[in-house]
Amino acid sequence: RLQNGTPLELIECVPLSEAFAREPGRSFSLMFRGPVGVVMPQAIYSMENETSGTLEIFLVPVKADTTGVFYQAIFN
Repeated sequence: RLQNGTPLELIECVPLSEAFAREPGRSFSLMFRGPVGVVMPQAIYSMENETSGTLEIFLVPVKADTTGVFYQAIFN
């Protein structure tokens, strides 16, 4: 959940290919799904996680469908 109250569900974690990774084996992409009809702009958001606590994460909206709006974060 973002600190602004928007719920996000982590739906995918994928390692980046070596062609795109600065540190092969340590670079990855996270895909989150948010609510239908709520499109947040590309920005840095504070995210609360039960395990990790609060962290800052840069999210980019990448697509939307009938199940929600999808946001990607890349760690490279």
